[in-house]
Amino acid sequence: MKLVRGTDEYRNFRNAMFHEFTLCEQAFDEFIMLAGANIHGQNDYETLGKLYNSYSKFIVHLYEFYVSCFKHNQGKTDNISHNDLDVLFTSEVEKLMGNMCSLIESGRAPSWVNDLSYYQEAVPLDFGQRFRDVRNNTSHVDYRRTGGGNRP
Repeated sequence: MKLVRGTDEYRNFRNAMFHEFTLCEQAFDEFIMLAGANIHGQNDYETLGKLYNSYSKFIVHLYEFYVSCFKHNQGKTDNISHNDLDVLFTSEVEKLMGNMCSLIESGRAPSWVNDLSYYQEAVPLDFGQRFRDVRNNTSHVDYRRTGGGNRP
């Protein structure tokens, strides 16, 4: 479907984007809270399970929010192939890293950022594929998630 500004479909799509971002933000906040408790020694099964679940939800919602941004930028809600998404995600991270370098170099970066050298690291060419793999690993039942498997 083509996205046309001012239409009900456009407004509904933007509202869905906002909702996805809100879910992402909630999952991130929960993850940070639980990670803090875990760092301070709370490592019982229930806490670790909630920590994993909040991380999983964050990854899924972050991925889906960005997919909606890519669709919005393209002006249509058509599915984007996973190969194209991989390239778009890698490009987006490269852009974010470059923007952070610019903020640091101009003295406008927030106090919590890492050293400039952190953001000057090259983004792996397969970042998008790896991000999709992590998202898929947390979204699909797979025996490799448990028992020493190779999935997070």
